[in-house]
Amino acid sequence: MPECVFIPRDKTHWRTLAKTHGAIKETVNTIQVMQSGSSVTVQQFLSFRVIWPERKNPKHFYGKKEREDSQEMAKVFKKNKAFNQSFESYLRGITRNSGPSDVTGVFQLVRKYQMQVDNQVPTNGSTDPMSTCIRMSPTPTPGPATSADGSRGSQPSVKSSSEQSNPSQSQTPAAEPGPSRTPTESSSAPTDLSGTPAADQEGQTFERTTDEQYVNQALITFLDAVTVNLPEVKRHWGIRRFPFKVQFALASMEAHTDGYLYGLKANDEAFAIVETKAHLRKRNSEGARIYMQESAEMVAWIFRDARNSREKS
Repeated sequence: MPECVFIPRDKTHWRTLAKTHGAIKETVNTIQVMQSGSSVTVQQFLSFRVIWPERKNPKHFYGKKEREDSQEMAKVFKKNKAFNQSFESYLRGITRNSGPSDVTGVFQLVRKYQMQVDNQVPTNGSTDPMSTCIRMSPTPTPGPATSADGSRGSQPSVKSSSEQSNPSQSQTPAAEPGPSRTPTESSSAPTDLSGTPAADQEGQTFERTTDEQYVNQALITFLDAVTVNLPEVKRHWGIRRFPFKVQFALASMEAHTDGYLYGLKANDEAFAIVETKAHLRKRNSEGARIYMQESAEMVAWIFRDARNSREKS
């Protein structure tokens, strides 16, 4: 297993780490050997010249422009009666902790996969096989759960269980000035489960799944349910592991995503990428490996776009 490193939060932190590991002059075009995106070494990670600023509060991402965009999107959806009814039943399902059989339309499977992420069983509504097949944790946990990397924190809410379906916080890696390009990416952050209606009703939480495929499927299904009902959006979400293969000056690297947004005509072009995990993570220890993996994906994606002359933002 490759060595991991504390994830730099700013340029000064990156320089300190780079000096410690003798990589202050290393770039993607000077490093001689690279591992795959899932096995990034410390030297390789530092050659990306990536920094990950601290997470921001959700309110920092919802200003006047975002409110106006939301209002415009709401107008579009209100014209689509079937979509609107499905989304309303989906929201009621979350509030009442009812199963997918009580959700109509395109959000029925979203609700099913979302409950699988949280290992929940419905407390209201239908109890047919589609509702009761959801796997429940054998032992409810009254407090914060321990993540796979040993950290403890608040359980994410049902709403955020899919990156989860509606990410409430994000992190954006930026690049240290140098030959390498600037990656940007967002990742999920924990929110408090105790404030959700389901938690209020039950007074307990359940151990979440350790299989990231459930998280990935819940997220992609939610995104697709929204996108296919926006007529002006000519994109689709795919759950396929999209490969980024890049050749730098001396070394090559391949990184795979958990899903991506592609165009109707060419599904080999990624307009957005997805990387999901089934647990919370820290910047050090095992959690750092996730940041290193995501950094590799972003660097490879941006390099590929630049090579193919596609506009980046």
